Amino acid sequence: MPVTTGIINASSFKLHTGAGSPVVVADQVEVSIEASHELRDITTKDSGAFEESAEGLRSVNLNASLMYKLDSANGVDELITAFLGRTQLDCEVKTSNVDDPELVCDAHIYSLSISAGVEESVQCDVQLGATGAVTFN
Repeated sequence: MPVTTGIINASSFKLHTGAGSPVVVADQVEVSIEASHELRDITTKDSGAFEESAEGLRSVNLNASLMYKLDSANGVDELITAFLGRTQLDCEVKTSNVDDPELVCDAHIYSLSISAGVEESVQCDVQLGATGAVTFN
């Protein structure tokens, strides 16, 4: 199958987690990737009153919102277990097209929240922080 052309349908862009062979996280509503680069200040008196910087630490966070269904495989219950067990997860964010590039990393869950409003669906928001190298291929 050739690489997806045009705008990607967000329904096919999903977070996958697991140990060794990640599988799609069930019941996703939204997924996002945040990448940042913390620059180091190297400004001196010789900088002509302009800030100078050099490369520094990079970080990647993965965020997902999903519906809470008790009978889902690889859903909220598995994420809670991974969080409580301090389990490092193998993560991928990719489309359903195997030829499309994917973001791959190991990550720890650093935030997990469950919300339940009056007469609303129960939802879970999870945030994972990448550890070590992150690849996009």
